[in-house]
Amino acid sequence: MSYQVITRAERINLFLKEYYFGNSTWTNSVRIVGGPLVIGCGVYLYPSSLHFAVGYGGFCLVYGIYYLLKPAVIILVRPALFQTAEFDLHLDTEVLTVQERGVKVTVRYDSFKSIRQQSEYYAVKLPEKMTIHFRKSQLTEQEQATLNQHLTA
Repeated sequence: MSYQVITRAERINLFLKEYYFGNSTWTNSVRIVGGPLVIGCGVYLYPSSLHFAVGYGGFCLVYGIYYLLKPAVIILVRPALFQTAEFDLHLDTEVLTVQERGVKVTVRYDSFKSIRQQSEYYAVKLPEKMTIHFRKSQLTEQEQATLNQHLTA
């Protein structure tokens, strides 16, 4: 059993990496380039003499700024998602058990959508789009070997 601590700053950093680089190539590209591209379209259309183009240009500017700042908005509006997490982790050959503040949850490995190995973390993705990260430096070698057996990506 290992004790895991993931600080607020680490959780924000992991969220941003997952938001921009944790999906398909198409989704990652749109999230990186989409906001500036829509803002550029708005700047191009706004000075036009046509009322439709002015309205559409204004909408593009507002939506592009929102899309560009969306990760920051999520971080500011939902601070509970980024609180420091402290929990005990126990890995068996068939199940993963997490205990946090007296609540114990046991989950079979085959119920996870994916288990990925990253540079400093293991990312365990649940079917409901939630991802739990386990820091490698806080896992024993046996626990790392167990997770390596169940890697999906």
